[in-house]
Order: sequence, then C-alpha cells, then structure tokens
Amino acid sequence: MCIPATHNCTDDKFVCRNGRCIEYRWICDLDDDCGDGTDEDPQLCADHTCPPTKFVCANSRCIPLSWRCDFDNDCRDNSDEENCPFPTCGPDQFQCSNHYCIDQADRCNGIPNCGDGNRTSDEIGCREFPPCCSPMTCPPTLLKCATTNICVARRFLCDGDNDCGDNSDEDALTCQERPCDDGDFHCVTSHRCLPASWHCDGDNDCGDGSDELEEICRHPNRTCFGNQFTCDNGRCIIDRWICDGDNDCGDGSDEAESLQCTYPTCNPDTQFTCDNGRCVSRYFVCDGDNDCRDGSDEQDEICLTPAPTCPGGQFRCNNGECIQYKFVCNKNPDCSDESDEPPHCGVNECDSEYHWCEHTCVDTMVNFYCECNDGYRLRSNQRTCQDVDECNDVPGACSQLCENSLGSYTCKCADGYERMRDNSTCKKKDDIEPWLHFSNRYYIRKMSTDGKYFDLVSQGFRHVVGLDFDIQEQKLYFVDAEYQKIQRMDFNGSNLETLVWHHLPGAEGITVDWVGRKMYWADSKQRKIKVAELNGTNVKVFIDSDIQHPRALAVHPLRGYLFWTVWGLTPYIGRIGMDGQHRTKIITTKLGWPNGLTVDYITDRIWWADAHLDYIEYADMDGGNRHTVISGSVPHPFALTIFEEWMYWTDWNHRSVEKANRFTGADRTVLANVTHRAMDIHLIHPLRQPPGVNPCGHNNGGCSHLCLLSVGGSYTCACPEYFFLSLDHRTCVANCSASQYRCGATDDRCISLLWKCDGENDCKDGSDEPADCPVRHCAPGQFQCANLNCTLPFKVCDKVDDCGDSSDEKDCFCEPWQFSCANDKCIPRSWLCDGVDDCGDNSDEKPINTQCATRTCNPNSEFRCDNGMCIQSSWYCDFDNDCGDGSDEPNGTCDARPCPPGWSRCATNYRCIPGWELCDGNNDCRDGSDERPEKCPTCHPTGDFECKNKRCIPNRWMCDFDNDCSDGSDEDPAMCEALYRDCSESEFRCDNKKCIPGRWRCDHDNDCGDGSDEADCFYHECLASQFKCTSGHCIDEQFHCDGDRDCQDTSDEQNCTTRYPGGRFCPANKFQCDNSICIAKLWRCDGDNDCGDDSDETPEVCQQISCPEETRFRCNNFKCIPRWRLCDKVDNCGDGSDENNHELCEAQNGQCMLGQFKCANKHCIHEMQVCDDVDDCGDASDERGCHKGDGAGCAANNGGCEHNCTDLIEGGHLCHCREGFAVKVNESKLCDDINECESMASNTCPQLCINVKGSYKCQCHEGFIDSVYTRQCDAVTMDMPHGRKFILFFSVGNEIRQYLPSSKKLEYTDVLTAGHRIEALDYDPNRKLLYWTDSAERNIKRAMMPDDATQAAHAQTLPASGIMQPNGIAFDWVARVLYWTDAWAREIYVSTEDGRYLKTLIKSSSDQSVPHAIAVNPRMGVLFWTDVNPAAPRILMAWMNGANTQVLVNTHLGRPTGLTIDYWMNDRVFWSDSKENIIESMKPDGSDRIIVARSGLDSPFSMDVLGNNMFWVSLNRGEVAAMDKFGRGVNRSLVAGLVMPKAIKIYQPMKYDRSIKNRCDNSSCWPLCVLIPGGHDCLCPDHSKFVAEHGKTICDNPHESPVAEPQKCKCQNGGRCVGDGLTCRCRDGYHGDQCQSGPTSTKSASKIAAVAIPLCLVIAAVVIAGALWFILKRRQGKFMNGHASSSAPTTRGVIRYNGHSEGDTMTSFGADLPIGPIVTEYQSPDEDLPTNFSNPVYEAGFGDNTNGFGDNLRSQPIAIHAISTSPDPSPRPSVEKEKSPIFSKVFSSLRPSPKSSPKSSPKPSPKGSPDLSSPPPIPPRGSTEKDTAALIDEEELEF
Repeated sequence: MCIPATHNCTDDKFVCRNGRCIEYRWICDLDDDCGDGTDEDPQLCADHTCPPTKFVCANSRCIPLSWRCDFDNDCRDNSDEENCPFPTCGPDQFQCSNHYCIDQADRCNGIPNCGDGNRTSDEIGCREFPPCCSPMTCPPTLLKCATTNICVARRFLCDGDNDCGDNSDEDALTCQERPCDDGDFHCVTSHRCLPASWHCDGDNDCGDGSDELEEICRHPNRTCFGNQFTCDNGRCIIDRWICDGDNDCGDGSDEAESLQCTYPTCNPDTQFTCDNGRCVSRYFVCDGDNDCRDGSDEQDEICLTPAPTCPGGQFRCNNGECIQYKFVCNKNPDCSDESDEPPHCGVNECDSEYHWCEHTCVDTMVNFYCECNDGYRLRSNQRTCQDVDECNDVPGACSQLCENSLGSYTCKCADGYERMRDNSTCKKKDDIEPWLHFSNRYYIRKMSTDGKYFDLVSQGFRHVVGLDFDIQEQKLYFVDAEYQKIQRMDFNGSNLETLVWHHLPGAEGITVDWVGRKMYWADSKQRKIKVAELNGTNVKVFIDSDIQHPRALAVHPLRGYLFWTVWGLTPYIGRIGMDGQHRTKIITTKLGWPNGLTVDYITDRIWWADAHLDYIEYADMDGGNRHTVISGSVPHPFALTIFEEWMYWTDWNHRSVEKANRFTGADRTVLANVTHRAMDIHLIHPLRQPPGVNPCGHNNGGCSHLCLLSVGGSYTCACPEYFFLSLDHRTCVANCSASQYRCGATDDRCISLLWKCDGENDCKDGSDEPADCPVRHCAPGQFQCANLNCTLPFKVCDKVDDCGDSSDEKDCFCEPWQFSCANDKCIPRSWLCDGVDDCGDNSDEKPINTQCATRTCNPNSEFRCDNGMCIQSSWYCDFDNDCGDGSDEPNGTCDARPCPPGWSRCATNYRCIPGWELCDGNNDCRDGSDERPEKCPTCHPTGDFECKNKRCIPNRWMCDFDNDCSDGSDEDPAMCEALYRDCSESEFRCDNKKCIPGRWRCDHDNDCGDGSDEADCFYHECLASQFKCTSGHCIDEQFHCDGDRDCQDTSDEQNCTTRYPGGRFCPANKFQCDNSICIAKLWRCDGDNDCGDDSDETPEVCQQISCPEETRFRCNNFKCIPRWRLCDKVDNCGDGSDENNHELCEAQNGQCMLGQFKCANKHCIHEMQVCDDVDDCGDASDERGCHKGDGAGCAANNGGCEHNCTDLIEGGHLCHCREGFAVKVNESKLCDDINECESMASNTCPQLCINVKGSYKCQCHEGFIDSVYTRQCDAVTMDMPHGRKFILFFSVGNEIRQYLPSSKKLEYTDVLTAGHRIEALDYDPNRKLLYWTDSAERNIKRAMMPDDATQAAHAQTLPASGIMQPNGIAFDWVARVLYWTDAWAREIYVSTEDGRYLKTLIKSSSDQSVPHAIAVNPRMGVLFWTDVNPAAPRILMAWMNGANTQVLVNTHLGRPTGLTIDYWMNDRVFWSDSKENIIESMKPDGSDRIIVARSGLDSPFSMDVLGNNMFWVSLNRGEVAAMDKFGRGVNRSLVAGLVMPKAIKIYQPMKYDRSIKNRCDNSSCWPLCVLIPGGHDCLCPDHSKFVAEHGKTICDNPHESPVAEPQKCKCQNGGRCVGDGLTCRCRDGYHGDQCQSGPTSTKSASKIAAVAIPLCLVIAAVVIAGALWFILKRRQGKFMNGHASSSAPTTRGVIRYNGHSEGDTMTSFGADLPIGPIVTEYQSPDEDLPTNFSNPVYEAGFGDNTNGFGDNLRSQPIAIHAISTSPDPSPRPSVEKEKSPIFSKVFSSLRPSPKSSPKSSPKPSPKGSPDLSSPPPIPPRGSTEKDTAALIDEEELEF
C-alpha cells in the first residue's frame, strides 16, 4: 500500500492513503476511520492478526480481553457476548436481552437502560406489564414508537438511525410516503430527508450515494440544490449568507456589486453590532463562537457579566422592568415599553414548521427556544444539534476507556479492573492493598489511600526529592539532593544501595522504566536529563539543550514516551521517545511552574500540577483535550499520582498530602499534614505499572550497552558517555581520553584518572582502587601529591602549584568535556565563544579560536547575535544587551513585540516579565514598576500569608526564623508563640523553639542561632562513625589524627601516634605546631593563628626564618616579607612597619635600579622603553625630549639640553629635566617649571599649596597649626573639651557612637540609642547640634552633643513630613537650613534647621535615579550629591536652590555611597565607592579626578576628611578606619567588631569655615532663604507660592511654630534621659537626679588611692628600707581587709592591660586571665596605633544580658578581684568595681564567633595563686545573628 511521502504521522500512528493519522488499534475494526477505506482494506485486514492481549471476534475484529462478556456488543456481531457465564438477576431486577440486570424501576421509563443496541429490551412490551411499567405518553412535538416506550422527534424520522429501538422510525413504507420539507434533499432508496447543504459535500449521507452522484456534483455548471446560493467558484452557501458582509464564498461573489447588496443598520432589539460594523443575532453573543469575526461578540466584559434576571415567577421586560407572568399577553401593556404584549402573543411557534428546532421546540408566552435530546448540544445557531463527545468533552464520563456514539457513549475498563454499577467507574479486581509512598525531606513514608494508616519506611536522609518504584523487584528509587546521590532500597526500607554518586549537582525528578529496565532523572543545575541502567551503570546524557530548569519526569513505556516539565522563563511540558527521538513540546501555554507530572497508562493521558498558577490539569499525550481539574485552591502542589478515579498530590504551602477525583476535583480530602514539606509521591500497586513486552528483554536486544525503548514498540541501541556507537548500530566502542580511566566489564565506563587510587571506589567493581595503589595519607577523594600533601581534585591542573612540589600540575590532560587553552588551562567547552576570556590568553574566543566564526546556534533555543555569539532565545528583547553589540535589542522590533501570555510589560521599557516575578522583592523590570503595590497580586486565601507590607509569602515560611516579609511580620513572637511547628523524630528542639536536624547537635556550628545546640555537649552521644571531642562535640572519624584541627579544643589531634619518620606527626614539608597540628610552612609568621595555639606566630619561630636583606624585609614584629612588597600600600607586616614611614616609602619610590630610567613622576621604566614612541612613564617624560635622528650625543655641550641629558642605546639622546621641571612642549631641549599645585597628584599639601620654582610649599589656614617638616595642618583644639583634637561620630544600626582619640578616660562610648536604622550624620558647629536620618522610622532627628563622655544625648524628631527613605543629610551652617535626599521619592529636599517649611528642591528626571549622599558648600553656593542607580551611577552638582544641575562624574563608578568636602583644601570633593572599594577625589568642577586609595577598604560606605587624614566606615569589615588622605601608607583600624556601620562624621569646630558671611542676613525672604553663587535666593515651601505684592520674597505658606532646641541630657555614669529628656534613669548602683551618686566604697577608695599611690612611690624612692618593710607586710596580708585600703589600687572608668607579669592573673567568671598592673587612670595610647578592642575578658567568653530596662548588659557592673602575689592561700573578699563604658560597648558590639579558637592559658605561677572564688556566672547573651542578618537583608534591598 502506498502512503504519502510527506505525511507527518509519528511512529505510533497508522498512515492512511490520504495522509491522515489514526491509532493502530483502529485498523480492521469495521469502521472507516481513515475516510478513504485504507484502514479497512481487505488485503490489509487479511493479514491482520490480533495481539495476545486482545480478543478475536468472529468477524476478525480485535477488542480488549476485558470487553469480553461485559454485556456490550463490542464485536458488532455479538460474538464477544456468546457463551458467557451471565449472572442471574434478582427478584427486583429486570434481565435485558443482553443478560444485563437493571432495576425494575428503570423499566419502561423512556430511556434505553439496557444498552443492548437496537433491541432496547427494557422499553419493549410496556403495554403488556401494567401497572409497574406504564406506557410513555409523548409530548405533542414528539412521536411515539410503534412497539417501544420511546418518544422521538419528528426530525429523527427516516434519518437512517434506529432511534426507536424497534426500527419503526425507519419503516420503509412510512419513509417513502413522508414528503421532505422545502429545500431538503430526498434520498432515492433510503428516502431520508437531508439538509440541502449535505448535497454534494463528499459524504455518503443517504447511504445509497444518491446525494453524491458524480455526474451532478462534478458538473462544471452545477447549480446548488435547494435554498442555496451558487458562488462563482462553484461553492454552495446558504442563501441567507448573501449580502451579510462576510466573504462566505471565498471569492467575494456573495457580496458582489452585481447583487446590489445593502447593509442595513443593526436592529438594536434583535441584533448585536460588532466592532467591525457587522450585525449578528443577539442569540449569537457569548455563545463561544466568533460570529463577529473580530471577537467583539465574545469579549469578557460582555460575556462574564451575568444576564439580568427578575425574581422567580416574574417576567423581565425589554427595558429591564419586572412584572408577574400572569400579566403577560393579557392584552394590557404592563411593561412601559409594551414588550409584554408582542403581536405574536398566544402563538405557539413550535406548531409551525419554521421554528427550525432540530430536536425539541419549547414554546413560551412571547417566544420559543430550542432544546436538544440527551447526548446532544445546541449549535451556535441555537437551532440545530450536534453530538456531544462525552469521552473528551465531559470530564470523568468514564474513569478509563470510553467509546463515543451518536447521542451516547459506552464506558469500558482495562484488564485488572471491573466496571461498577454506575457504568462509568472502574475498580481493581485483586485484593492487593495500594499504598502511597512519599518523600518527606529526611524521610520516606507510606500511607494508606484513606489516610488512616501512616508509617515510616526509612529515615536519615539529607533531602530526598525525586521518588519512583519498580514493582517487579519491589524497589524504591530516590534522589537525595543534598547528598547528591541516587539510591534505591526495598519497599520495607532495607538493603539501601547507592547507584549514582557522580555529577549530580542538581538532580531532582526521577522516573523508572519498568518495561525496558532503565531509570531517567533530571538535573536542574546541569540542565540535562540522563538515563542509566537500574543499577546505575551506563549513564548517558539524554537531553542537554533547551531545557533550562527540568523538574518532573514520567515515562509511558507501553507507548515508548518520556514526558518532562521545564521551569524557567519559557516553561513547557515536553515529550520524547525513550530512545531520544521524536522530541516535541506538547504544552506551552498557561504554564508557570509545572511541578508534578504523572501518566494514566490506560487512557493515555497526562496529569500535571502548576505551583505558580495553582491548578491541576490533564490532557492527551499530544497536549490536546486539555481540562482543568482544580484551580486556585492548590497553592503549591509539588507532585501527584493517580489510581482508579482518584488523584493524590503533595502541597508545600499546606504541608499536606491530599486526594480528590482526578477528573472533577470533587470529594477533596486531606489525608495527612506533615511537618516537613512533602516532595514526590507515588501509589504503589501492580496496576500502576502494567506489564508490557520488552523488546530488549532477550540478550539486551543485541546491544552491547544501553537498549532503549522506541515509539511503536521497537528499540534503539545507545552508548554511555565517552563511548560511541559502531557501524553495526549495536556495539559501543570506548573513547576514553588520556586523562580518563576505564572501569571493568561490569561497570564499563570512563572516569577521571584523578579518581584512580584516590581511596574511593568510583567504579562499581572497585577496579579503580587496585592493590598496587600507593599508601594513602590523604582523605578519600583527595589528590595525594608526591610530597604527600593533599589537595582537592578540582585544583589539579589549574596552573597553580597547590601541592608545593608542582606534582598537581604534571602530566595534565583536559577531560573530553573540556577545552584545552593555548596556555594548557582546561575550561568547559560550554564556555567557548561566549565573549569572555576564560582561558586568560583569549584562546577560547575569536579571533584566536577559529571555531567561533563557524559556530552555529541552536535554532530551537538560541539567538545568534550579529557578532556571532549565541544567547538564549528568551534573552531576545529583554532590555538587556546580552550580545554586547545590541543586536538582541533592535530598536522598533522590541517595542512592538507583544508579551507572551501570562507575562506583563514593564512601565517604562519594553521588557516583559513572567507573572511570578511581580512583587517578589526584586527589580526585575529595571525600573521598579514590577514592585509597585498596584502590581502585587492578591495573596492566596489558604496557602499564603499576607505581610504587613502587603507582600505575599507561603504559609510555610511563617515562624521559620527567617525574615521573609522583610518587615518581620512573619516572625512576630506574639503570633508565632503558638505556631512554632513540632519537631520531627530526627530533629532537635532549640531553646528558641527552632527545629534543626539532630545530626547538627554539637557539631561546632551555632545552627540554632541561640547556641543551644552547642550547649551541654559533654554528655552528648556521637554516632558510631564519629569521633567525640573532649568538649563533647562530634566530628567525622576520618578527621581524627589527620593533622588538622577539627575539634575546637584540638582534642582530635591529641594522643595520636606519630605518622612520619623521626617521631613526627607532620610530614617534613609542613610545620608541626606545639599541639601536633600540621600547617604549611608558608603559613608561619603570616599574621594568622593557624595552629590554634599561636605557636606558628611566635617571635622565636619568626626569627628562625631566613630573611636576606637583598630580597626581603624584616618587619618590626620579626615577620619577613619580600622586599618588593615594601611601600605597596598593603600592610604585609601586620604592624604597618612596611608602609607607614612616608619618608622611607617616598625614597623607595624615587630609587631606580641599574638599567632603568627615572621618570619625572618618579616611576621607573626599562631604559629600552625610552623614546620608543610609547608613553611608558605615564607623564610622557620618556618621550618629550627625544632626539634620535640627529646622531648627536650628550658629550658635546650636554646635547644642548638645559638640564639633564641621557644617551640612547640606539643612538641619539634624551633631554630631561630636574625634579620640579618638565620639557617644554615646543622646545624639547628646554625646561619649564611644573605647577605642582594644579593637581593633587603632584603635591601633598593638606591645605594651601604655593608653587615656587622647581618645587612647592605648603601652608595652613588660620586656625590650624602649620608643621613645616611633616606637612601637616592640625586644628587648634582650644574650643574642644578636654583638649581633644576631634570627636568622631559614627552610626551602627540604631546607635550613634563616638570615638575620642584624646580622652583621658574613654576612647569609645555611646552617644545615644534612639532610632532604628541611622543612615547619615551631620552637625551644626555653631550650636553643637547633631542631625541624622533614620530610614526605618522615616524621619530626621537631632540632639545636643553631650559635654561629657559619660553623658548620653536626648533625640528630638523634626516635624518634616512625607519622608519615605531618607539617606544623605547636610546642614548649611551659614544659612542655617537643612538638606537631605530621599531614595524612594528620588528627590532632594530643603527645610529650615528645625524641619519646618519643607521644599522639594530637586526632582529626578529618571525613574531609576537614586539620590544618596549629599554635601553642601555655602561658600560656593552649591551642593553635591551621589546617584547610586545601579544602571548609571553619577555624582552631580547644583546650586543650593536646585537650579543648574550638572553631572560631574558618570564613568567608572559602582556605588558612590560616601561624599564629603575638604573646605580648607580648595573645596576639594572626596567620595567613597562601596562597590568598587575605592576612594577618589576631584576639584569642585569635576576636574583633576584622582584615585586616593583602593587597597584594604572593603566596602567603604561613608567617609569624612579632616586635616591630613580621611576616615571611613567599612561595611563588610565592620570597622572604623583612618588613613592619610593622599593614600600614603596603609589604613589603620580605629574601632572594630561593628555590625553594619553606616555613617561617619568628624566634629571639629574648625572643620567648617565659620567665617563665611551669611548672604541671607540682609534678605527679606520668608520662610526659606538659600545661598547661591555670589548671592541668595528665596524659596517657597511645597504647596505654596509667592505673594504677588511682595515680589519673589514672601510666600503664602501658613505660619508654623518654631521647634524648640532639644534638651541637653545631663545624666551621668551611664544614665539615660527618658520622657522629656530631663528625667534620668540610672544604672544599678547609681542614684541621684543626674545619677551622680554611686557605691560608697568605690568612691572613697578612689579618693584614697589618688593620694596613697603617689605617697607610696615617694616613700619607695627615698627610703629603701621602708619600701622593703612595705613589701614584707604586704606579703603577710596586713594591707588586705574587708574594705579597700589606701594602698590597694582601684580603677574608675576603664581597665587597661599593659601586658602581664609572672603570676599576675585575674579571675573573672571562672577563667584565669593574664592582666597587668591595675592603674588608676586610663592612659592615652599612641594615637598612631589602632585601638584593639579584643580584650582578655571578652575572649574568655563574656556574654551579654539585659537589665530591667531592657538594655544590653553594658549598664551592668562587673566584678574585679584584686590579686596578690603572696603564697598565702587564705581567701579574701573581692573588691567590686563598676564596669566601664568601654567594656560595655565592647561587650555589646562584639560577640565571639562560634568557630573561634580559645587562646591557650598561660602557665601557672611557680608561687601559686590565691584560691579566690569566682562571682556568679552571668547568663549568656542572646544571639545577634538575627539582627545582623536582618541588617544585611535590608542593605541588599536598598537601591
């Protein structure tokens, strides 16, 4: 038989001669399914045989065995119902002619319930069996059949169908005599009456062919039959289609001008006017058909509005009025429009033959309507009826197999099932109990289908995701995503095996082919689907293209298909043959996150669940006949399975396992609620994996490796990775590279050669670990170097000597999946030709790599750029220049491109984003429009939690200790108290009620967040595979005695046997610490405590290291660094001794080596680079004075050079100048003076620079001390309290703190703790008012600066309103006005100094602008600010009235967050870039841009400048740092251990130029006056304007009362101002109005000590005998009593440790700590040294607590014990001292890391120490990790 060569049928379809595709099972079934008889061809059917699973009918038709004896004549000759053991019917039942039993009540009810075809035995003889079975009385419009109790419509008479059951409606005599209606065609033999349109339509409707006579239908001049119009092209159309405005003929002849068509205006009463002007009947509106041809009759706004109705029993008038039906047609108009009295009142239109109802006409008082018989539906014309295909159109009509027939359908059941009494449902026949199995993170559980029985199968996993089963071997297969393994076990949880453990970074879904004995899995990170044998061998990449995020998999081995779901920007559901052929996308629309997927192997349908669009649907295997089961009430379904009429699924948001009817969603039930999110789910029963013929079953199909099932029942041989198929298409040949090892025959595959002899069996047969492998010293899986060092495999052959002997870089070969660069580096081939130099030598990119020019892009998933790059298709027109040349973003094309369904267009650009990216906290649109409140969807009623900020999060995220809402509302303690979930059996309950895996207990990690999982570990039991540290913590046994410190107390390396010659614990190439830990020798003296006991950093060790002076530099701390690292602006020594000597470094920079040329800028270049036409110096001094062509040298008259002359190697000479001069531009032998003062790069003057010939001089402004030798200008400190040079204010979270470098008592204190998130600081130098912005409270505050360091400040909130996200702030101290930026509003504001009369000064012209830092210059009348827009960061300047905006810098910026002005250095502007980690400066006009510092900054967020120094806060390091403002030397840390410091400001009265005259003093402006260049300007607040009669000076704004200055807080000794700021709240132990009174003993002791100590010193110096007597008495304890004596030193304020002497210890909280002598006063440290806040008390584990005020423990006193060196063991009472503020701050701002190693305790004194009791322990402080994380999260959410 010949078939068309161009057919598009798949292999599982039969191809008809006419090209049509049908199912193979339809061949020879007595139905002409092809339409041309091909499938019923006698020759074909003669050779056709039925498969073993089918029943052979007498007429050779094939039907399923389960259809035998099911009471249906499926064979068409009833041979399937012969000789059947039919049951005997009961007494209340009736037995049909087909032996089926029905209830007697169903007898003679007018419905053929027996379903016995033409016999309709239950409706025959009804007259003979009264009274139970009364004959049916038919309505007037229907006719009664002759012998049956059935009524049929007149239209059904003589239509060829036995509608009566006794064929009386098809009686030949009756049909012959019955005339046809006008316009109908009368069949010759059958006498059927056909509509005229059926004449010559190609179908033999008459049965005798009389309606399709060839001589008539194919006549060239044929005239259409009946009431039809003949088109010019011969087509026939209904005559009423003429002149209706539609081209129904196709050639326009029905609308031709010759017909003189007139198109009347639509009748508003009966017609609908389409948008295109067409008139259609009102009956056609919202009928599902596009009758208007433009869709306007089916618009949602019309059709979704319910039609207006009147209350029951009333008639609705055309004008909307309602009247009672009894008033209709009573000849009195009751409707005001008289529509209740139409002319045809009382006329029964159904009696007329012109109602055209095909089945039933229903008359009403004023009209009529048509109805159809059961099994039919009205067509869109509301007159004719068409058959309902219940099998496809009615969800759940049959639970399994369904056969449609005219007006009805028949349900069938598959093998193993039986049909229930409802004739539609199928139930299993066997007694095997089905069980649901589902993965539950750490567990695999099983449950009965009704949820009553629940059991644990297995536990101890990390994160089980995918799950499937094999009924044949009773095995469960699953993926552990965290372990990155595929494993299997028996159904009862025993015999656990690991099948695959390599290359599984993102494995999720898994499915088992139970027929072909294979498993497939999806890897979302690798973007691949792979296949392997069920034992894990022969792994092959199955799909690796156009598969962004594969999730779920399902196979249909009976049909040879694999189905999968894909997330990503373009989600879809795909189908492919299980051998990799016939790939297609079957579902591409209405998809978000297609999660679960399963197959019904009986009906050949797929079910899937969408976790974003919240629905469950099903469709045919090709994506057709799509139906929704449940929509909206499934917030996050993850997986599903089906069995019988049920579907079962898991839901993440509900944390549940649920079930419902799989067709309708009815009878929904929650089977179980689970603690952890349930993942995959499967119902295990033999019927869920029906048996099939395995074509690979015999001899593996002849394949050497993989045998994969194909579509249509065949198979294909395939090969695992690194093998290729030979020409016989059966045998695989290995293609292992030189860098690979081939495993044995039982696991034939290629593995990395690095895996051979690595201590792990990577080959299943263990052949990669033979007996001759060298002895292992490294952990399994690590690479063992030749020198016995260990490194990770991925570091081998990476061009870095990780071993130390280069053995990891020898014999390197790239893997087959890698590309070998020209420099021998190996990179993945997927990185080729991507525009990025991954090799480092550009050999992977064009033009070097010629492959890039010929590379082709995948047309299905990639877009080819004009430059040859290939990018993902989804990146085209996404508003991102992914190509790099803009070819993926063509102008015009992208603007007009519509968004895909379910996507939204952004507000200001053409970018389209999927619906799930709306309101997700990310700026996906690039303009923020996707995060606007109006875009946010409504939260799911049952699956979502609505945050206070209106964000929606899944319910499962509530009370999980993560701030998912970003406003903390999901973690509200009051709400969460009763919502914290119960911990499962394998979890540990933390003290804060958090649940963590039990294996995390005592593992050295603070997983709880409150440390409770690491507490009380001493009695904790470790697993058998673990080693227990002395502290009780657990580590893996393999880490015991491995030379590394894995236990914090190093107990894992104690009592170990020596492992190396000479009794050493470490190899010779490593340094052995005193505690037996092994570290690399290179780590000695590098500043890090790598040993844990500091034995690698001792001076003794450092002094032993050779440090040759020629090549190395010995630091002051004995460390040895390469000499080339000297003066490189990096603190390589750790003490700054290599950097902070500016004279040394300047001299170093000015010295050039032999063979080098010294440039004018002191750089050194090679002498061969001089006069080579290249500016190698950077200042052109090596090129300007060149004289190469004249042949003259320097010998004659110095070469004519004015200053210096140098002979060139290749002839000629170079004229160059002395320092301070440069070669003239036009006179290359003469020299000009350099004006060093023009650029900051040429001078180091901190303020004034005066140019002199050949040099420059520095001077200081008035009010500063001019130091000629150090070029330093120090501000006069006479206005500063206590002689301080300056005060440094900085913010940390909700606190503003101060650093006092010259304080005699304190260095570091709190100022205030009022606020939530302080962003920026500034101050009024005249009135000492500190201003700041708070972005969390959305306000601006100020406070008086305290006079004393012991005092706090009282905050005052300014009345400025409408603030959204204030960032920068600047105070104009001259005009006394306040400026600030608002990142959310994207605006800059100004107000009076007290926040009144707010004026919007500058509005951003871009929706993406984000103003941040701001600074003002009253002298110039301008303001500067930074714009941190990620797409276009800038630094701008404008007049202080907002006019004349100018962009100063817009290149090479990352995120300029800090900004300040050096007013005494010619108004120079400095800024810090927290993203680029750089500090720069420029002149105020934007010129002379200089990089000041770029090393060791680590996210400088804010900065300020004073004198010679600049200060900044480091966001990442959590420190305040300082450095020379010219970038010389290295930075030094002033304060460390901070959490997210934000703002910094230096207070010094001379920092701002207070001599500037206020140009607003003589103005008449009200209420705002601002400075502008050379003058002032009047401004009106928002919503006000100038009063006309006053010009532009007075505004019509209402008067606002001034805000009084904030009160100055006078509380002392750590007390706080509360309420109005005048009331003090004192710390414990203090009292008085100002907390001025404290503990008496301490106070008196301090006074006595002030006199006693100097007196004792005098006595000791003058009278030696007296001193000896004093010491002797001291030893005897005569000076120690119950109270502090005058000779006992006491402390007030801070305790300073100056080192420790032998035997002096301090017992604090149970720890012995070394201390030095206790001094009375705090001694000011060297101001050039960084302040170290890591003190012994803190390192000993000092915690934090809260007092009664809710404050941190900083306000609590601490106990200090006076220690004597006397051997007297008698106990002595301790002297209690107050805790100093410096301790308070350190303890509150720093916290020990749970990973930090404790310092080793000093050796005890030989004289012993007194037995002193410790004070009561202080409860541990709560963790601040939550707050830290919140601050970090908030920082990331900023613009």
